[in-house]
Amino acid sequence: MKRGLLSSALAIPVLATCVAGPVSAASAASASSAASTAIAAPPTPSAAKPSRFAVIDCASKPQTRPVSFIIACADGNNYLTRLTWTKWTQGLASGAGRETANDCQPSCAQGKLHIFHVQVILRGSAVVKRHGRERRYTTLTLHYPGLRPRYHDGRKWINGPETVTYQLWS
Repeated sequence: MKRGLLSSALAIPVLATCVAGPVSAASAASASSAASTAIAAPPTPSAAKPSRFAVIDCASKPQTRPVSFIIACADGNNYLTRLTWTKWTQGLASGAGRETANDCQPSCAQGKLHIFHVQVILRGSAVVKRHGRERRYTTLTLHYPGLRPRYHDGRKWINGPETVTYQLWS
């Protein structure tokens, strides 16, 4: 019994030295009694797991770090593939991939699919319905470092903007 107390009394100053630098014998004794109190204390609610962040897919399911994502749920004429994520945190995710977009000329049924390299940013925060503590991103931003989608204004083809932002559904 005495041996167990001695080893825990020695362990506290060693641990305190590793974390906060050298300590005196008096502060080590104080730390030892505080540590035995802290070990017995139940976990607090603030120690709970942080919320999981997700992007909601077309089937209304939360997805974390998806490798593909459909932007145009109604007809599937605009989607992302080969997604790789460099950051996935609360309120912000970033990565890169490929966008496939239909030019819908002369109609979407007859249009051609075009592929563009994109940098992807997900931002914002909102509660995911029916999924407890999960949160979802609210906007999707695509940045085109090279070629970008063109659109027809009724008279001629025009290069689209370098950056496009979409509001995401819930």
